[in-house]
Amino acid sequence: MADRFYQRLTIGGNPGDDYIKIMDLLIDETGLEFEEESSEGLVVGCSDAAPGDFEEAKKALREAGLSYDHFCEAKWDHEGEIWYWRPGLNPDGETECHAWSRQGGVQTVTVEDLQEFRESGQTLQEVIDMIRIPPLPEWVQPKEVS
Repeated sequence: MADRFYQRLTIGGNPGDDYIKIMDLLIDETGLEFEEESSEGLVVGCSDAAPGDFEEAKKALREAGLSYDHFCEAKWDHEGEIWYWRPGLNPDGETECHAWSRQGGVQTVTVEDLQEFRESGQTLQEVIDMIRIPPLPEWVQPKEVS
């Protein structure tokens, strides 16, 4: 049996006419559970998700142009992970930014990462600027479904 972990998606942006389609996909088709909806984002999650369970939902969010943070909790020998996607963050439009995290979603930087940055000749400020992820845009719930 594959390892299963608590995972959640925090979604930001304005879904506009795609709101019902996105909610249907996130809740009905993937089995994710609604956690909260506020100006900080729409949060859906699953306490028992396998790796790859969120891929279809994330693809739909990218296609709709909605930003997201995908957090996978650390458990046993599995390190926590966070994937970020914002429109225009990567030139190909599809690639997520990835970071390791501690329990609760606090990003970490590995020694290997630091060694790679050192070998690249970048300054600490250049590295910080490079790995800074823009905040999620405010979640806008359509008025007609409030």
